[in-house]
Amino acid sequence: MADLMKTLPSDINMKISATASSEMKSEGTPDSLFDFNAEGNFGGDLTYKVNFNTIKKGDDYYFKINNFPNLFFFFLGDISFIKGKWVRISPSNASSTNQYGYSFLASLGEQLPAMEKTFKEKHDRIVNFAKTAVKIADEEKLITFKAKPRVEKVDGKQLIRYELSLRKEAILPFYTRLQEEIKKDPNLSELSFMIDQGLIDYLQSNEFQQVFDYVNKNNTFVLWTDINGFPAIIQNSMRVVPPDTAKQLKDKQISITFKVLINKINEPPNIQAPSDSTSIEDLIKEQTPSR
Repeated sequence: MADLMKTLPSDINMKISATASSEMKSEGTPDSLFDFNAEGNFGGDLTYKVNFNTIKKGDDYYFKINNFPNLFFFFLGDISFIKGKWVRISPSNASSTNQYGYSFLASLGEQLPAMEKTFKEKHDRIVNFAKTAVKIADEEKLITFKAKPRVEKVDGKQLIRYELSLRKEAILPFYTRLQEEIKKDPNLSELSFMIDQGLIDYLQSNEFQQVFDYVNKNNTFVLWTDINGFPAIIQNSMRVVPPDTAKQLKDKQISITFKVLINKINEPPNIQAPSDSTSIEDLIKEQTPSR
């Protein structure tokens, strides 16, 4: 971290936000929408702005790029012509993009159906594993109150505030039991990367004790629920004090905040497909030179 701090400019500023809605179904993948926005600067005149929207409706995917740094278009190939347009990707037509050779759009048309198939295959297993992890965490009393819960008003709503932290002595037994669950279940082979003796050794070291104490002191994790117990807000804030070697950050601190707002639970999101979309096949045809 000290080495990283030495490379950061003194006026760095970054802000990222995203909105997502999803409607789960008994069969197939869910309809969903996702909006992403990021802006900031890396110091001086180096600024950036990113904004895009995605929609999944039925079997089709739609995306629209509104803002994107030209530098990234350089690495992806010239796809600036799709800015501001809704692009439709239909998995049933994905193979037809092969005839136009490699491009970022053709590759995207092939990858999304494969990702959807993988999601369907692994979804139930991952959900069941998550439930097991929560059960083990509860039995090991991994999570504890850092402060007494209290009722407070947030954005006009009465919510219950829970400031939480991890119990240091529960982390190792929790992780050990989690590894045992992965080892004995062949359906969780994709999680084999979590089986790591080196990490267990690290959790038993003095170095981990020091790192945990530092993070626990400078990190705040808060969960707000409504009066019925449904999650409403999840927020994690961390304060980072630059080392003396980062001279350009003298007398400054870095604040990192991650916040999730959860609302409209069990309300239909009314996700609609764009009426003015263009198929990815037609876009690729337009940009492919005649032979």
